[in-house]
Amino acid sequence: MIKNLLVVVVFLFANNLLSQTVDVVTGLDHPIGIAISGDEIFIAEHSGVISKADISISNPVKEDIVTNLTYPRAVCLVGNELYFATQHLWKININDPNPTETRVIYSNSPRALIATENELFISGEDRISKIDLNAANPYSVIVVQNIEARILAFALKGEELYFGYANKVSKINITDANPVIEDVISDFESNIYSLAFFEDTLIVGLGLYYKLLTVDMNDSVLVAEEFLSNLSGQPLNLLVHNNALFIAGGQGDKIFKVENLGTLLSIKDNKPVIMPRIYPNPTTQFIQFSGLQEEKQFELYNINGAKVLNGTVKANSQINMSSLSAGLYYLKLEGLLQNETFLKVIKH
Repeated sequence: MIKNLLVVVVFLFANNLLSQTVDVVTGLDHPIGIAISGDEIFIAEHSGVISKADISISNPVKEDIVTNLTYPRAVCLVGNELYFATQHLWKININDPNPTETRVIYSNSPRALIATENELFISGEDRISKIDLNAANPYSVIVVQNIEARILAFALKGEELYFGYANKVSKINITDANPVIEDVISDFESNIYSLAFFEDTLIVGLGLYYKLLTVDMNDSVLVAEEFLSNLSGQPLNLLVHNNALFIAGGQGDKIFKVENLGTLLSIKDNKPVIMPRIYPNPTTQFIQFSGLQEEKQFELYNINGAKVLNGTVKANSQINMSSLSAGLYYLKLEGLLQNETFLKVIKH
């Protein structure tokens, strides 16, 4: 009885987190890029402004620090220098009370920026370039080119640079003299606008669908799973900071965040050697499983922790959800590695 009560409490807690985002800065004009230094968040706004706000307080008022720019698309902090992209690549010193823009290099409308200790990577229409951050007079070096679509998003994990373009994610090893592009996962339902890593989970933002998906990079077969949908703003840029996911909200005209990110992403950490997958997910009527080796007991809970279905399921059998309301559900499977495994199911 106590065990069942704890399950319900976990459901209520997790779903409360899943159902909420927290506004950080409002009253913006189509924010596209974000960077954080200490308690300050720096924001690229579509209106031609680089602004900042104090994220240590509630309802901060943003302060414009650079204005009259042409469509600033991305920002990246390297020490005290904030790099930002318009038609070219520029930088300012964030400690300067009246910062003056310095052009770093001429570039063809960069869309994404990301830095290592010594290099800044820059996306273009069909290529990725880089500059040496330690050079007195940096110049652009092509890393890879002839990419089939415009690159809108970067994420770094170790020596691998992940990048999103069209509806796919690929990667390169940035230590290779001649990097080879390796496809990671593709066939998303729309263009990829943003990427971020939290430990071994890749978070993918679909700006046109106001949706976030996650990919567990430890899985032998990579599958994108819906994480949050119907967001209050477009996920045009993602930044993980202090166990929270900060989101530049585009047409939502604000920066918002998802808190307790580690808790949310660990809901199904107790995985068996072969993890069952639910498909289709989201669904409108039935779900079934791949990777299920034997018959298992299941229980399905709604977001209030109430059990709505139960029974047994085996490979190639279906669970009928047609009578249930649209929303988020949790499916409990028992007997996998002597643990219970919870899987998210979305009913449309």
